[in-house]
Amino acid sequence: MMPVVQPTVVLNRQRIIQNISRIQFKAQQTGTRFRPHFKTHHSAQVAEIFRELGIAHITVSSVDMAIYFADHGWTDICIAFPVNYLDWDRISALSKAITLHVIVDSIEVAEFIVRHAQHPLHIWIDCDTGYHRTGIPWEHLDDIGQMAETLSGGLHIRLEGIITHAGESYSCRSLAEILDVFNYTLHRMQHVQRHLASLGYPHAISLGDTPTVSRCTSLAGIDEVRPGNLVFYDLTQLTIGSCTAQDIAIAVACPVVSKYTHRHELLVHGGGVHLSKDRIESNGRTIFGRVIDPISWDFEEPYMDIVRLCQEHGMIKVSPEQFERISIGDTIYIAPVHSCMVMDLFFGEMVCFTPT
Repeated sequence: MMPVVQPTVVLNRQRIIQNISRIQFKAQQTGTRFRPHFKTHHSAQVAEIFRELGIAHITVSSVDMAIYFADHGWTDICIAFPVNYLDWDRISALSKAITLHVIVDSIEVAEFIVRHAQHPLHIWIDCDTGYHRTGIPWEHLDDIGQMAETLSGGLHIRLEGIITHAGESYSCRSLAEILDVFNYTLHRMQHVQRHLASLGYPHAISLGDTPTVSRCTSLAGIDEVRPGNLVFYDLTQLTIGSCTAQDIAIAVACPVVSKYTHRHELLVHGGGVHLSKDRIESNGRTIFGRVIDPISWDFEEPYMDIVRLCQEHGMIKVSPEQFERISIGDTIYIAPVHSCMVMDLFFGEMVCFTPT
């Protein structure tokens, strides 16, 4: 790759294909639908890799994103954010144009949908199995049953089952912790599933976080999975234990614009508006990114980490030997802490691929 003038997202196509294929194969072993979350890459360009691998069902995080991918030929989309009925006109238009799945966790919103749906709409009941972000608490079986009863009364509504996001897996720091989250999440969802089945309602299960889907040995008993970060992974996923360093498929190429001898730091054009200000703790310090070798895509040791960020500035701490080797005008490749945020900041489209 030629030296960059400004921060540029660089993707490793070979690793992307390997990451997708690994989860795709796991899903195929148990007949589980693989509905990857496209918010991570938010890119029609990257989406074509999924299409080439035979994937036709996708997840997004907003109506805007659903419209974007529908405009690029995707016809089976789940919006994994509770329905905002203030945006009903666009949701209704989408449900007329494509196979649209939505999630609901409010009786008030469910009643609104039943009254206003004019086109086929596939609905999942959002269950909270421990993350406490959205959803009906999994143990509130009466409330979930009431929701199923309400939705089943809609002429154009097809109730699919129950959906959850085990986002607490992002707090894990070992394989054992990840598998513990996976096991209790599946157990709780199956408890709800049995209840809905006893009432005669549809009861498919959809799970959607990258760490548990990446690290579990089998998806048996799960009808659908929706991981998103698996396409690139990042430093957070590496810290959690849901990937290896050899799975990270995204970097931000940044030009070195200055050097500071007295503190052995490099200034790169690559700040919070390019990398986000998400951070992790590593080796006793807070970091916002880590330099990788542009040829091997491995981390150089000692690690070269971004230790401070401003809007446009990134400060990289390096060893004396690294400081002497790197010159102003060189391009530094930085693995991000959170790939989803990086792709959103770059609007998903401004990417290039390494040679394959």
